[in-house]
Amino acid sequence: MYIQVPDMEAIAKKIVLNPNFRYGDLEGWKAISYWVYGAQDYPENAHKTGFTIPTLKKLLETIGFKIEEIENDGGTNIVCWVVKP
Repeated sequence: MYIQVPDMEAIAKKIVLNPNFRYGDLEGWKAISYWVYGAQDYPENAHKTGFTIPTLKKLLETIGFKIEEIENDGGTNIVCWVVKP
């Protein structure tokens, strides 16, 4: 299964390390809202929670998934491939 979720650590670093952050034409609170809550341009395109790599890894392993790959996508998301043995 493929999973993509907001990377709260990456988002926090962007906010703290660059007070003039932007995402495309979004800046300030609009960029934060997009990163944390999703675009929300249709009902299924909204984030309900965010993770760090260690917290997502622990949750998935606790419920029986085997992590095949988990990493930051170079931006503000964690991407992960898992299998259920």
